[in-house]
Parts: sequence; C-alpha cells; structure tokens
Amino acid sequence: MSTVDSSPSAVIELRLHGYPSIAVDGRAVPLALKHAFALVARLAEARARLSRGSAAALLWPDAPEAVGRTRLRRLLHELNRRLGLPFVAGDADSLWLDAQAAQVDCDWLQVRRLARRVLRGEALAAAQAAPLLDRHAERLLDGFALGADAFDEWLDAARRVLAALVARALQELALRWIDDGAPAAAQAAAERLVRIDPCNEAGHACLIAARAERGDAAGVETAYFECAAALREELGIRPSPLVERAYAAAVARCPQADGAVLHRLLARLAPPHPAPRTLAGRRATTIMVSPIPTDCC
Repeated sequence: MSTVDSSPSAVIELRLHGYPSIAVDGRAVPLALKHAFALVARLAEARARLSRGSAAALLWPDAPEAVGRTRLRRLLHELNRRLGLPFVAGDADSLWLDAQAAQVDCDWLQVRRLARRVLRGEALAAAQAAPLLDRHAERLLDGFALGADAFDEWLDAARRVLAALVARALQELALRWIDDGAPAAAQAAAERLVRIDPCNEAGHACLIAARAERGDAAGVETAYFECAAALREELGIRPSPLVERAYAAAVARCPQADGAVLHRLLARLAPPHPAPRTLAGRRATTIMVSPIPTDCC
C-alpha cells in the first residue's frame, strides 16, 4: 500500500527584518503589494487561523465590511498566483498559512524562537545565536507602513515586543558568556544590546567586563564613558553602583585604564544615580534587569 508524501513541496523565504521580501525555492518574487506583505506578516505572527472579517478590518479599516472582504478575496488570488502555489489558504470564515503547500523560512520567527530558547535557559554557542546578534534582529518591517491605523498599531506593538524580547535574550547571553569565559561573544552580545537600548546598564556593565577580560584598556574607558554619556543625555543621571563596580573591577584588571580622570569629569556633569529598584540576584556580580512586556515570551 503506497503512502502519500504530505511534506511541503516548496520553501518560502520570508524576510521581514528590513523592508519585506519573499522568495520561492530561492527565486525572488516581485511583490509590490503592501497589503499582501501585511497580511502574510500578520498570519506568520499568529501561527493560527485569522478570521476573514478581522483580516479585512486590519488591512482596510475604513472600508465597509463587504468591500473589505471583496478586496481580501482579490488580494489572496493575486498573492497565490504570483507565488505559484496556494500559500495562503482559507475557507468561508478564516485564513491561514498552508504548511502543506510550503515550508516557511522567516527571519523574524527564527529570531523569536532563538530568543525564547535563550530565556528558557538553553545553552547556545555564538554561532547558533548569530541571528540574535544581527544588526537587524530587532527591526521588524523596518521602513514599512501600510497607512491603515489598525495594522500600523499592531505593527508598532509587535516591534516593541520583538525589541524587548531580543534585548532580554542578548542580556542573558552576555551574562552567560562572561560566566563561561567567552568574552569575545559576550562583547558582541553586549554591543548589540546597548545599541538597542542605550540606557541598559546591564549591557554596559557586561561590555565593560568583556573588554577587561580581553585586556582592552582603551575599550574599557570607551564603554564606561559611552554609558555615562547615554545616561546623562537620556535620564540626567550618572552610572549606577552596578556599573561603577564593573568599571572598578575592569580598571583593576587593566591598570592602563585611568578611572580617576573619568570619575572626576563625570562628577561635574550629572547627579548621582537613584537606588536601583530591580536586581537579578542569581550571580555574584549583580546586574540590573531591564523590564520587559509580559506577553513577549
């Protein structure tokens, strides 16, 4: 008795970290349909069925329901025709991405999965975590806007959640790699973290520690001064005791770093840091943990 192979016959590469693009089996598909990208992104994020009414209201919030549904039918037909396969499937009530029609390789979903693995405590080498360290990792549909309030509000929320998730994962990786004696990897994670959130003191502390472990006295000075400058400009404060302890330890490890000069300069520029409210106590070197939306993991 023969069996039917139900595995997907095509691979769709969906790139959503910059301006969106799509390819089928390595072949780029020109798709100048912003509503199609918006719909596919929403379905990919949901990983479940989306009602036709909700989809139409998301894409054309100002259109009457009947008009929105008609536009949605036309959009689905054109999208699947251009892809050459029934990627977005549907019935009378709902839509979904058909896993039987194509395997989806989506950079956004890959980063999200990796971040959640890190936060679950899974050990990842630097090579495995490379998508999290990419300079576009937290940038969802960068430069893309549909001009429909409902979709743009969803996209704004999704961007905030992704950025918070990536930042939390990078913070965990930087701490873990410092503990594991991998300062180069820790430095890469910390550098990405402070680019996402310039006021993340955990990231700055990890960066200072990682550069000290690598014997980079000039890098220690630069990391501390950039931390102090960011906190002064954004919040009007000096680095917290957590960062100060990391810096003091780094100066002790790298005697070429002249901490006294920087401290005298910074003392004239900003008031003291308020007492930290939230600390992570699982390590001897206590690091402040930045808050993160509860629905991101």
